[in-house]
Amino acid sequence: MSDISGGGYTRSDHAEVGRWWSVGYAIRLAVAMVLAGAVVGAILGPVGLLLGQLSVAWSGGSLSYPAWMYGQAALLQATLGVLIGSSGSLAMVLLLPRPATRRALLLRIAAGPMIAGGLLIVLSLFWGATGLPSLLLQTAFGCAVFVLAGMLARSTRIESIVPE
Repeated sequence: MSDISGGGYTRSDHAEVGRWWSVGYAIRLAVAMVLAGAVVGAILGPVGLLLGQLSVAWSGGSLSYPAWMYGQAALLQATLGVLIGSSGSLAMVLLLPRPATRRALLLRIAAGPMIAGGLLIVLSLFWGATGLPSLLLQTAFGCAVFVLAGMLARSTRIESIVPE
């Protein structure tokens, strides 16, 4: 027997062991999360350099980066987006018990960018907490892209999931 908690999660008895997702669902979700992590990282990497240039320009200085640094920033951030963001979201969705609502599933899908954003915010605290508004906006952007990717991959419909 299972019941729904106040937070929207399904509490399962120990007798109800087994996965709630199908292999096809897991593959669709994994592809969507990996692509979302790569896209978010590839966008936010060069944007971080551009924001640095903008802040220097506002203070009256001049800063320029060679073109290869934009590609390097995109590749590095895309790799980190796939490793941290995608794996965090996949783990939250596939390792926890079946979510009771679509909202709970969407929160689990957005967990990867929230983990990555939280790590960046903690790291920024060591440098005087500079750039917190930018980090919060980047985290929100990452969450939106992950949720959109989950919706496009049709992985947010709980009732259609049948284990194989």
